[in-house]
Amino acid sequence: MSQPASAVRAVIGAVLTGQVRPFGPKGVPSGIAKTAADDRIRVTALGLEGDAQGDPRHHGGPEKALHHYAFDHYPAWREELAAQGAQGNGVLDVAGAFGENLSTTGLTEAAVCIGDRFRLGSALVEVSQAR
Repeated sequence: MSQPASAVRAVIGAVLTGQVRPFGPKGVPSGIAKTAADDRIRVTALGLEGDAQGDPRHHGGPEKALHHYAFDHYPAWREELAAQGAQGNGVLDVAGAFGENLSTTGLTEAAVCIGDRFRLGSALVEVSQAR
């Protein structure tokens, strides 16, 4: 069972946006490449201003307006890559490797459930589905 949202202690480490560009060997249009914003960004019903998705069938829209991923998970992914003998090339040293718009610490699946609501500045966001 998750903690009440009021009991969750989280820190937003980065707010990230990106544009659609070719991705992978086939050049599939994707908005997965995100960079951290230096300034405030407006949150709309469809996501962050200045952010784009390459495949609107599976990304974006009012039920998937923001993609959150806990930075708390990054160390485990670095260990997984190392265990497989893969080089991460630093991609897992900073937030955004999983195409997330919000990178946090302290806001993992252990503390959050579908339907939980959080205040992010003046925006009220609700967890609508898992990825």
